[in-house]
Parts: sequence; C-alpha cells; structure tokens
Amino acid sequence: MLMPSIFKLPDEIPNNLTESFFDAIVVLGGGVPLSPNDPPLYVQERCRFAAQVHESSLNKPKILTLSAGTAHLPQLLSSD
Repeated sequence: MLMPSIFKLPDEIPNNLTESFFDAIVVLGGGVPLSPNDPPLYVQERCRFAAQVHESSLNKPKILTLSAGTAHLPQLLSSD
C-alpha cells in the first residue's frame, strides 16, 4: 500500500501535483487570536503557504479559509 506524501513546505510539492488535482486550497483556522485582526502565527503561516501554492499554480486554485470561531473567547463580531 502506498503511503501519501506529506509536504512540509510549498516548494516540496511537485508541479505535476499542483496542476493536476488542486481545485481549491483549504486553510484551517482556529486557536486564540493574537488580536481581533490577527490570527495565531500558525494560521498566518498556513495562509502564507496557501498563497505560495496559489501563486505557483497555473490553474490558480481558490483559497478557502475555515474556522468555527473560538469557543472560549467572545466572538470577534462588531455592530458594523
């Protein structure tokens, strides 16, 4: 049985993979934000890597960011 490859950096992903099956890049959020406008550093890195893959792909996959919010903190919503 073949084990799936795990890539730690966007540069490690072969071009033939980014061109063949990437319709979208899913970036998972979560965790305690640094401030209302700054996600945790690891989420910022995920976003940066997603942008690198997006920019290096000919088909320019959409980037979808997901987060259910942080249950132990007030929601970061305002009246406006």
